[in-house]
Amino acid sequence: MDALPDELKLHVISYLDRAPPSDAHFFDEPDPHALTSFRDRSLKALSLVSPRWRRIIRPLLFHYLVFNLHILDDEHNEWVPSLAAELPRIRSFLAKFDRRHHVKSLVVCAHGEIYGSLRADIASVSTDFWSVVFHRIEPASIKIVAPPAALARLAGSGGYFQHSWAFEQRYHVLELRQNPDHACAEPCATTENLMARRRWCHIGYNEGSSLSAYNLYEYQHYISPCVLRHLLERASWDSNAATSLTYVAIFPTSENVLRFARHLALLPTQCCITFQLAPEPTSTILHEPQRMKRAQPADLWVELDRTYRVLAGFLVHNRRHKLRPSVKSRDYRWDALIETLDDDEHLGALKDHGWAKTDSSEWVPFDLEKHQPTEHVA
Repeated sequence: MDALPDELKLHVISYLDRAPPSDAHFFDEPDPHALTSFRDRSLKALSLVSPRWRRIIRPLLFHYLVFNLHILDDEHNEWVPSLAAELPRIRSFLAKFDRRHHVKSLVVCAHGEIYGSLRADIASVSTDFWSVVFHRIEPASIKIVAPPAALARLAGSGGYFQHSWAFEQRYHVLELRQNPDHACAEPCATTENLMARRRWCHIGYNEGSSLSAYNLYEYQHYISPCVLRHLLERASWDSNAATSLTYVAIFPTSENVLRFARHLALLPTQCCITFQLAPEPTSTILHEPQRMKRAQPADLWVELDRTYRVLAGFLVHNRRHKLRPSVKSRDYRWDALIETLDDDEHLGALKDHGWAKTDSSEWVPFDLEKHQPTEHVA
Protein backbone atom coordinates (compact mmCIF):
# COMPACT_ATOMS: atom_id res chain seq x y z
CA MET A 1 0.00 0.00 0.00
CA ASP A 2 2.90 2.35 0.65
CA ALA A 3 3.87 2.08 -3.02
CA LEU A 4 0.60 3.65 -4.19
CA PRO A 5 0.87 7.18 -5.60
CA ASP A 6 -0.47 9.92 -3.32
CA GLU A 7 -3.32 10.55 -5.77
CA LEU A 8 -4.60 6.99 -5.33
CA LYS A 9 -4.15 7.19 -1.58
CA LEU A 10 -6.29 10.32 -1.53
CA HIS A 11 -8.90 8.53 -3.62
CA VAL A 12 -9.04 5.68 -1.11
CA ILE A 13 -9.21 8.14 1.77
CA SER A 14 -12.15 9.98 0.18
CA TYR A 15 -14.32 6.88 0.68
CA LEU A 16 -13.53 6.82 4.40
CA ASP A 17 -13.90 10.53 5.16
CA ARG A 18 -17.32 10.87 6.83
CA ALA A 19 -19.34 13.95 7.80
CA PRO A 20 -19.50 14.61 11.56
CA PRO A 21 -22.42 13.25 13.62
CA SER A 22 -23.36 16.83 14.53
CA ASP A 23 -24.60 17.22 10.94
CA ALA A 24 -26.50 13.94 10.81
CA HIS A 25 -28.28 14.53 14.14
CA PHE A 26 -28.99 18.26 14.00
CA PHE A 27 -32.75 17.75 13.58
CA ASP A 28 -33.01 15.21 16.41
CA GLU A 29 -33.86 16.23 19.96
CA PRO A 30 -30.64 17.83 21.25
CA ASP A 31 -28.35 15.20 22.77
CA PRO A 32 -24.63 15.94 23.28
CA HIS A 33 -23.71 12.27 23.05
CA ALA A 34 -25.45 11.73 19.69
CA LEU A 35 -24.05 14.99 18.31
CA THR A 36 -20.43 14.19 19.18
CA SER A 37 -20.03 10.38 19.18
CA PHE A 38 -18.08 9.46 16.07
CA ARG A 39 -18.02 5.67 15.85
CA ASP A 40 -16.50 5.34 12.39
CA ARG A 41 -12.74 5.38 13.04
CA SER A 42 -11.65 3.97 9.69
CA LEU A 43 -9.47 6.96 8.89
CA LYS A 44 -7.67 6.78 12.21
CA ALA A 45 -7.07 3.06 11.73
CA LEU A 46 -5.69 3.66 8.24
CA SER A 47 -3.36 6.36 9.55
CA LEU A 48 -1.65 3.68 11.66
CA VAL A 49 -0.70 1.59 8.63
CA SER A 50 2.54 3.46 7.99
CA PRO A 51 4.19 6.88 8.39
CA ARG A 52 3.42 7.72 4.75
CA TRP A 53 -0.29 7.09 5.19
CA ARG A 54 -0.27 9.03 8.45
CA ARG A 55 1.39 12.01 6.76
CA ILE A 56 -1.49 12.26 4.29
CA ILE A 57 -4.31 11.43 6.69
CA ARG A 58 -3.23 13.41 9.75
CA PRO A 59 -4.73 16.78 8.65
CA LEU A 60 -8.07 15.04 8.01
CA LEU A 61 -8.16 13.68 11.56
CA PHE A 62 -8.57 17.26 12.80
CA HIS A 63 -11.29 18.33 10.38
CA TYR A 64 -13.92 17.94 13.11
CA LEU A 65 -13.15 19.07 16.66
CA VAL A 66 -15.20 18.77 19.85
CA PHE A 67 -14.51 20.84 22.97
CA ASN A 68 -16.29 19.80 26.17
CA LEU A 69 -16.84 22.39 28.89
CA HIS A 70 -18.11 21.60 32.39
CA ILE A 71 -20.25 24.28 33.97
CA LEU A 72 -19.45 25.28 37.54
CA ASP A 73 -22.16 27.76 38.46
CA ASP A 74 -23.71 28.26 41.89
CA GLU A 75 -24.39 31.01 44.39
CA HIS A 76 -20.65 31.37 44.99
CA ASN A 77 -19.31 30.82 41.45
CA GLU A 78 -20.52 32.46 38.25
CA TRP A 79 -19.65 30.44 35.14
CA VAL A 80 -18.45 32.45 32.16
CA PRO A 81 -16.89 30.86 29.04
CA SER A 82 -13.81 33.10 29.07
CA LEU A 83 -12.90 31.73 32.52
CA ALA A 84 -13.77 28.10 31.77
CA ALA A 85 -11.38 25.67 33.45
CA GLU A 86 -10.82 23.92 30.12
CA LEU A 87 -9.68 27.06 28.26
CA PRO A 88 -5.93 26.74 29.04
CA ARG A 89 -5.94 23.17 27.69
CA ILE A 90 -7.85 24.29 24.60
CA ARG A 91 -5.32 27.07 24.03
CA SER A 92 -2.43 24.62 24.38
CA PHE A 93 -4.07 22.15 22.00
CA LEU A 94 -4.80 24.76 19.34
CA ALA A 95 -1.26 26.14 19.57
CA LYS A 96 -0.10 22.98 17.79
CA PHE A 97 -2.07 23.83 14.63
CA ASP A 98 0.04 25.18 11.81
CA ARG A 99 -2.76 25.81 9.30
CA ARG A 100 -5.94 27.74 10.09
CA HIS A 101 -8.17 25.93 7.61
CA HIS A 102 -7.49 22.32 8.62
CA VAL A 103 -10.53 22.44 10.91
CA LYS A 104 -13.85 22.39 9.06
CA SER A 105 -16.21 21.98 11.99
CA LEU A 106 -16.11 22.78 15.70
CA VAL A 107 -18.64 21.59 18.28
CA VAL A 108 -18.60 23.17 21.74
CA CYS A 109 -20.57 21.20 24.36
CA ALA A 110 -21.30 22.72 27.75
CA HIS A 111 -22.42 20.22 30.39
CA GLY A 112 -24.17 21.16 33.61
CA GLU A 113 -26.68 23.74 34.78
CA ILE A 114 -26.71 27.50 35.25
CA TYR A 115 -27.63 28.45 38.82
CA GLY A 116 -28.87 32.02 38.49
CA SER A 117 -28.88 35.23 36.49
CA LEU A 118 -25.63 36.55 35.03
CA ARG A 119 -24.11 39.49 36.87
CA ALA A 120 -21.28 40.13 34.41
CA ASP A 121 -21.71 41.93 31.07
CA ILE A 122 -23.18 39.36 28.66
CA ALA A 123 -21.42 40.95 25.68
CA SER A 124 -17.97 40.22 27.11
CA VAL A 125 -18.24 36.88 28.96
CA SER A 126 -17.19 34.81 25.94
CA THR A 127 -14.86 37.27 24.17
CA ASP A 128 -11.62 35.65 25.35
CA PHE A 129 -12.93 32.15 24.67
CA TRP A 130 -13.63 32.86 20.99
CA SER A 131 -10.42 34.87 20.65
CA VAL A 132 -8.50 31.72 21.60
CA VAL A 133 -10.45 29.71 19.01
CA PHE A 134 -10.23 32.10 16.08
CA HIS A 135 -6.61 32.97 16.71
CA ARG A 136 -5.63 29.47 15.58
CA ILE A 137 -8.45 27.98 13.49
CA GLU A 138 -11.13 29.14 11.07
CA PRO A 139 -13.93 26.53 11.13
CA ALA A 140 -16.57 26.82 8.43
CA SER A 141 -19.14 25.45 10.88
CA ILE A 142 -19.55 26.04 14.61
CA LYS A 143 -22.14 24.29 16.76
CA ILE A 144 -22.86 25.04 20.39
CA VAL A 145 -24.67 22.34 22.37
CA ALA A 146 -25.56 23.68 25.79
CA PRO A 147 -28.31 24.49 28.28
CA PRO A 148 -30.10 27.60 26.96
CA ALA A 149 -28.60 29.98 29.54
CA ALA A 150 -25.09 28.63 28.91
CA LEU A 151 -25.62 28.84 25.15
CA ALA A 152 -26.56 32.49 25.54
CA ARG A 153 -23.32 33.15 27.44
CA LEU A 154 -21.24 31.34 24.82
CA ALA A 155 -22.89 33.36 22.05
CA GLY A 156 -22.75 36.65 23.97
CA SER A 157 -26.52 37.05 23.87
CA GLY A 158 -29.32 37.81 26.29
CA GLY A 159 -32.31 35.59 26.98
CA TYR A 160 -35.30 34.95 29.22
CA PHE A 161 -34.90 31.91 31.44
CA GLN A 162 -37.37 32.38 34.30
CA HIS A 163 -39.72 29.75 32.83
CA SER A 164 -37.03 27.26 31.77
CA TRP A 165 -38.26 24.79 34.39
CA ALA A 166 -41.60 24.50 32.56
CA PHE A 167 -40.01 23.26 29.33
CA GLU A 168 -37.42 20.81 30.67
CA GLN A 169 -35.19 21.48 27.66
CA ARG A 170 -31.77 20.41 28.91
CA TYR A 171 -29.92 21.38 25.73
CA HIS A 172 -30.39 23.67 22.77
CA VAL A 173 -28.24 23.62 19.63
CA LEU A 174 -26.95 26.66 17.75
CA GLU A 175 -25.26 26.21 14.39
CA LEU A 176 -23.32 28.94 12.60
CA ARG A 177 -21.73 28.60 9.18
CA GLN A 178 -19.49 30.86 7.22
CA ASN A 179 -18.57 30.55 3.57
CA PRO A 180 -15.05 29.02 3.49
CA ASP A 181 -14.20 31.21 0.50
CA HIS A 182 -15.03 34.33 2.51
CA ALA A 183 -13.50 33.22 5.81
CA CYS A 184 -11.30 35.79 7.47
CA ALA A 185 -7.61 35.30 6.90
CA GLU A 186 -6.84 37.01 10.21
CA PRO A 187 -8.70 37.04 13.54
CA CYS A 188 -11.32 39.79 13.93
CA ALA A 189 -11.36 42.36 16.69
CA THR A 190 -11.49 40.71 20.09
CA THR A 191 -14.23 43.06 21.31
CA GLU A 192 -16.93 41.36 19.24
CA ASN A 193 -19.24 38.61 20.49
CA LEU A 194 -19.57 35.41 18.49
CA MET A 195 -22.56 36.53 16.40
CA ALA A 196 -20.63 39.55 15.12
CA ARG A 197 -17.14 38.06 14.85
CA ARG A 198 -17.79 36.66 11.39
CA ARG A 199 -20.31 37.25 8.63
CA TRP A 200 -22.43 34.12 8.79
CA CYS A 201 -24.22 32.58 5.82
CA HIS A 202 -26.32 30.15 7.90
CA ILE A 203 -27.86 30.15 11.36
CA GLY A 204 -29.56 27.02 12.67
CA TYR A 205 -31.34 26.62 16.00
CA ASN A 206 -32.86 23.51 17.58
CA GLU A 207 -34.66 24.01 20.89
CA GLY A 208 -36.07 20.51 21.13
CA SER A 209 -39.54 19.68 22.45
CA SER A 210 -41.93 21.95 24.36
CA LEU A 211 -44.08 18.98 25.33
CA SER A 212 -43.47 19.39 29.06
CA ALA A 213 -45.08 22.84 29.10
CA TYR A 214 -48.40 21.40 27.89
CA ASN A 215 -48.79 19.67 31.25
CA LEU A 216 -49.29 23.06 32.90
CA TYR A 217 -52.44 25.12 33.29
CA GLU A 218 -52.47 28.01 30.79
CA TYR A 219 -49.34 26.63 29.12
CA GLN A 220 -49.48 29.33 26.46
CA HIS A 221 -48.31 31.96 28.96
CA TYR A 222 -44.96 30.31 29.65
CA ILE A 223 -41.98 31.75 27.78
CA SER A 224 -39.58 29.33 26.14
CA PRO A 225 -35.86 29.74 26.97
CA CYS A 226 -35.11 29.89 23.23
CA VAL A 227 -32.53 32.63 22.57
CA LEU A 228 -32.78 32.67 18.77
CA ARG A 229 -34.54 36.02 18.60
CA HIS A 230 -31.78 37.58 20.71
CA LEU A 231 -29.13 36.02 18.47
CA LEU A 232 -30.76 37.47 15.35
CA GLU A 233 -30.55 40.93 16.89
CA ARG A 234 -26.76 40.58 17.09
CA ALA A 235 -26.08 38.51 13.97
CA SER A 236 -23.80 39.71 11.20
CA TRP A 237 -24.73 38.19 7.82
CA ASP A 238 -22.56 37.53 4.77
CA SER A 239 -23.86 39.84 2.05
CA ASN A 240 -21.79 38.04 -0.62
CA ALA A 241 -23.23 34.55 -0.10
CA ALA A 242 -26.57 32.78 -0.10
CA THR A 243 -28.02 32.91 3.41
CA SER A 244 -30.30 30.54 5.31
CA LEU A 245 -32.02 30.11 8.66
CA THR A 246 -33.22 26.80 10.12
CA TYR A 247 -35.54 26.68 13.13
CA VAL A 248 -36.45 23.40 14.83
CA ALA A 249 -38.90 23.37 17.73
CA ILE A 250 -41.17 20.41 18.41
CA PHE A 251 -44.69 21.59 19.28
CA PRO A 252 -43.71 25.13 20.33
CA THR A 253 -46.58 27.25 21.61
CA SER A 254 -47.88 29.85 19.20
CA GLU A 255 -47.06 32.64 21.68
CA ASN A 256 -43.39 31.66 21.64
CA VAL A 257 -43.33 31.41 17.85
CA LEU A 258 -44.91 34.87 17.75
CA ARG A 259 -42.00 36.27 19.78
CA PHE A 260 -39.54 34.69 17.36
CA ALA A 261 -41.46 35.62 14.19
CA ARG A 262 -41.23 39.32 14.98
CA HIS A 263 -37.50 39.05 14.35
CA LEU A 264 -37.80 37.59 10.85
CA ALA A 265 -37.57 41.15 9.54
CA LEU A 266 -33.91 41.12 10.64
CA LEU A 267 -33.03 38.46 8.06
CA PRO A 268 -31.33 39.31 4.77
CA THR A 269 -33.78 40.27 2.02
CA GLN A 270 -33.43 36.97 0.17
CA CYS A 271 -32.93 34.17 2.65
CA CYS A 272 -33.93 30.51 2.75
CA ILE A 273 -35.93 29.68 5.88
CA THR A 274 -36.50 26.08 6.96
CA PHE A 275 -38.99 25.20 9.69
CA GLN A 276 -39.68 21.99 11.57
CA LEU A 277 -42.37 22.35 14.23
CA ALA A 278 -43.70 18.79 14.41
CA PRO A 279 -41.85 15.61 15.43
CA GLU A 280 -40.32 13.33 12.85
CA PRO A 281 -43.09 11.28 11.17
CA THR A 282 -41.47 8.16 12.64
CA SER A 283 -41.34 9.61 16.17
CA THR A 284 -43.16 7.80 18.98
CA ILE A 285 -43.23 10.81 21.30
CA LEU A 286 -47.05 11.06 21.19
CA HIS A 287 -47.34 7.47 22.40
CA GLU A 288 -44.88 7.71 25.30
CA PRO A 289 -46.80 8.17 28.58
CA GLN A 290 -43.68 9.37 30.43
CA ARG A 291 -43.32 12.19 27.89
CA MET A 292 -46.98 13.05 27.37
CA LYS A 293 -48.05 12.88 31.04
CA ARG A 294 -51.16 15.11 31.21
CA ALA A 295 -50.60 16.81 27.85
CA GLN A 296 -53.58 16.57 25.50
CA PRO A 297 -52.75 15.63 21.88
CA ALA A 298 -55.46 17.99 20.65
CA ASP A 299 -53.67 20.95 22.28
CA LEU A 300 -50.43 20.05 20.50
CA TRP A 301 -52.00 20.03 17.04
CA VAL A 302 -54.05 23.17 17.70
CA GLU A 303 -50.88 25.03 18.66
CA LEU A 304 -49.06 23.69 15.59
CA ASP A 305 -51.93 25.00 13.46
CA ARG A 306 -51.67 28.41 15.11
CA THR A 307 -47.90 28.61 14.73
CA TYR A 308 -48.10 28.21 10.96
CA ARG A 309 -50.83 30.86 10.82
CA VAL A 310 -48.52 33.18 12.73
CA LEU A 311 -45.53 32.47 10.48
CA ALA A 312 -47.52 32.85 7.27
CA GLY A 313 -48.93 36.15 8.52
CA PHE A 314 -45.50 37.57 9.29
CA LEU A 315 -44.03 36.42 5.98
CA VAL A 316 -46.84 38.09 4.07
CA HIS A 317 -46.59 41.25 6.18
CA ASN A 318 -42.81 41.53 5.89
CA ARG A 319 -43.01 41.31 2.11
CA ARG A 320 -43.81 45.02 2.35
CA HIS A 321 -40.41 45.45 4.00
CA LYS A 322 -38.68 43.67 1.08
CA LEU A 323 -38.16 40.42 2.97
CA ARG A 324 -38.42 37.79 0.23
CA PRO A 325 -37.35 34.46 1.72
CA SER A 326 -37.72 31.03 0.26
CA VAL A 327 -39.71 29.02 2.79
CA LYS A 328 -39.38 25.31 3.40
CA SER A 329 -41.25 23.19 5.93
CA ARG A 330 -40.01 19.75 6.89
CA ASP A 331 -43.49 19.12 8.29
CA TYR A 332 -44.76 18.43 4.77
CA ARG A 333 -43.39 14.94 5.40
CA TRP A 334 -46.54 14.35 7.47
CA ASP A 335 -49.19 13.32 4.93
CA ALA A 336 -51.91 14.47 7.33
CA LEU A 337 -50.48 18.02 7.38
CA ILE A 338 -50.08 18.65 3.64
CA GLU A 339 -53.62 19.88 3.02
CA THR A 340 -53.57 22.12 6.09
CA LEU A 341 -50.19 23.66 5.29
CA ASP A 342 -51.28 24.37 1.73
CA ASP A 343 -54.55 26.10 2.58
CA ASP A 344 -55.06 29.87 2.45
CA GLU A 345 -54.72 30.37 6.20
CA HIS A 346 -51.32 28.73 6.46
CA LEU A 347 -48.37 28.58 4.04
CA GLY A 348 -50.80 28.43 1.14
CA ALA A 349 -51.44 32.14 1.78
CA LEU A 350 -48.05 32.84 0.22
CA LYS A 351 -49.29 32.02 -3.28
CA ASP A 352 -51.39 35.21 -3.33
CA HIS A 353 -48.47 37.37 -2.23
CA GLY A 354 -45.62 36.60 -4.61
CA TRP A 355 -44.60 33.01 -3.84
CA ALA A 356 -44.97 29.79 -5.80
CA LYS A 357 -44.66 26.24 -4.51
CA THR A 358 -41.81 24.67 -6.48
CA ASP A 359 -41.72 21.17 -5.01
CA SER A 360 -43.40 19.17 -2.28
CA SER A 361 -42.18 21.37 0.57
CA GLU A 362 -40.75 24.70 -0.60
CA TRP A 363 -42.25 28.10 -1.44
CA VAL A 364 -40.08 30.37 -3.58
CA PRO A 365 -40.61 34.06 -4.52
CA PHE A 366 -41.71 34.54 -8.13
CA ASP A 367 -38.48 36.32 -9.07
CA LEU A 368 -36.48 33.27 -7.94
CA GLU A 369 -38.81 30.64 -9.37
CA LYS A 370 -36.96 30.38 -12.67
CA HIS A 371 -33.65 29.86 -10.93
CA GLN A 372 -32.28 26.89 -9.07
CA PRO A 373 -33.48 27.10 -5.44
CA THR A 374 -30.73 28.14 -3.07
CA GLU A 375 -29.06 25.18 -1.38
CA HIS A 376 -29.73 25.03 2.34
CA VAL A 377 -30.31 22.65 5.20
CA ALA A 378 -32.99 20.10 4.32
